[in-house]
Amino acid sequence: GTSDSNPQAWVKVKRSTELEIEAMGFKCAFGYRPCIMKPHKDQIFRKSFKRSSYFMYPLLRPFNMSNTMEEVTRSMIKVTLEGYSSKYLGVKDIKKTGK
Repeated sequence: GTSDSNPQAWVKVKRSTELEIEAMGFKCAFGYRPCIMKPHKDQIFRKSFKRSSYFMYPLLRPFNMSNTMEEVTRSMIKVTLEGYSSKYLGVKDIKKTGK
């Protein structure tokens, strides 16, 4: 999630960006909040953390803490075309709409 009161700078920046986009007057805008994302099979790993997160993916999947890049992509397309009941999509929502 995002919050103005969170001490982490990236969280504040993400929240202020979401608010600015919402204020632009688009018909609809959606915020995506994935957790660990499984890299695409052809993706080149640049950092060791990203490489290690690939192995964490199957462990986190049952706890709704991970998505695949394909799920996120399909979800974004579907939500853009059809809309969604919430303007913020978490891991479960991304899985549901990204099937």
